[in-house]
Amino acid sequence: MLVKKMTIQKAVPFEEQIMPMKYLGNDIKLATAEKLMKSKPGKRNQLNGLVYRTDQMPTKNKKNRWNCVLRSTSREKAFEICTPLGKILVHFLPQTTMNPTVSGAVNYFLENHSRARNISGETGYMVAAGVRVDLPSSTRTHYVSKNKNTTRPDDSSIHLQQSAVAFDDFVTNTCCNTSYKAELNSLKKKNNVLLAKDDVSDQRTLFPSYAISQDLTNSIHVDTNDDSRSYAVFYGTPGEDSLSWLLFPVYKIAIEICTTVMVSWDGRCMDHCSCSVRSGVYSFFASSYKDVTIHCLIEKGFKRRKYNKVSIGNRVFVRDTLRNMIERKYITNNTDIDPDKFMFRQAIVLKRFVDKDKQTFVAVEFVSNLNKIGEQLFSIDHVCRLDFVYK
Repeated sequence: MLVKKMTIQKAVPFEEQIMPMKYLGNDIKLATAEKLMKSKPGKRNQLNGLVYRTDQMPTKNKKNRWNCVLRSTSREKAFEICTPLGKILVHFLPQTTMNPTVSGAVNYFLENHSRARNISGETGYMVAAGVRVDLPSSTRTHYVSKNKNTTRPDDSSIHLQQSAVAFDDFVTNTCCNTSYKAELNSLKKKNNVLLAKDDVSDQRTLFPSYAISQDLTNSIHVDTNDDSRSYAVFYGTPGEDSLSWLLFPVYKIAIEICTTVMVSWDGRCMDHCSCSVRSGVYSFFASSYKDVTIHCLIEKGFKRRKYNKVSIGNRVFVRDTLRNMIERKYITNNTDIDPDKFMFRQAIVLKRFVDKDKQTFVAVEFVSNLNKIGEQLFSIDHVCRLDFVYK
């Protein structure tokens, strides 16, 4: 497949960018939009509820001020757009090429998983699947069904494994494949991967986390918790006049979504958003999260030789089961998480001593929001030097 290469040398100056002209569900004036864009707060460089109107999107015959408009056609075609922040890879495919295992999983996750974001002025749905970190308990776990009375509790796991394998196969036949494999190899080194069985081999190593969307209109943002490029397949509903746009406003790039389109970009640094024009557009994103990678590195650190050779004043990770942490009243009970899973917290070593049974213990003080509980005792086997995790 011939890939058309394009180069964008620099970002569009702010005063020449296309401003989102809708805020919290109401149309706004250009001066208001510019003021809001300049005040974008938060880690995601995002102002919730500030979105593009549908009449700001390219039309059939006009670009509508977007410099680079990539349109779907009945023919297969691929693009590589080089920008100062990395490449955007786009591969348009015939509508019939959408993998039914992936689209079936998309329908299941949208129906059964909790909505990831519900922001005033933003429309559509986004849910997540795969590996995540549960922040209250500081444990690594998976997204699960919000429906507690499902007849098969492992349906989410089944759909995740099957769709991840099918997506992996799907990417192989697109211009994103080389980049996708390189990112996956990087995640393998961090142990932040999903292991799944397929029909041929005993085990396959895949991207660990996924996002699923339907008819999404959201605000411009970057994905600061991502630990890799994003790889997403978008597709419209067959037989319907579905239409959405994937936008990169800093470069005035608009990618039409009405048939099946595979897109990859670095969401960690590239501002992006979506604007749904007509309903029936879905997506399946493969990605990974930094907080999950940190947990994987901590687990790997506890397996190193001399991981617990610590001294007074060392900063360490303390490991204990969720069950014990609940009993110690460090955290409240969370019934959705396996109580025997390990959770990890940072602490500083205050003392080190050997008891009458010649067992070594350390007294630590937790950092962050747990420091108020004061000095706590742990076996030396349950602490790992911080530099063993990040080396």
